[in-house]
Amino acid sequence: MTYEKNPDDLDALIWYCRYGAYLGNYREAIEIYTTGMKKHPNDASMWRHRGHCYISIREFDKAIDDLETAVSMV
Repeated sequence: MTYEKNPDDLDALIWYCRYGAYLGNYREAIEIYTTGMKKHPNDASMWRHRGHCYISIREFDKAIDDLETAVSMV
């Protein structure tokens, strides 16, 4: 199942964002993770993946916030 066909599917959303990040589209991935977090606010992996995207674009304070949130959720 792909993200375009079912944007509410958590696994599809994560893989779609990860693929975009692999291509260097970090800001787009961050936007989609942020939208997905509204649908899945209790999923730590969303916070972790977005945190890693923030590291890639050198927004370290945002990365720290996201990664600490992910840790607290686990």
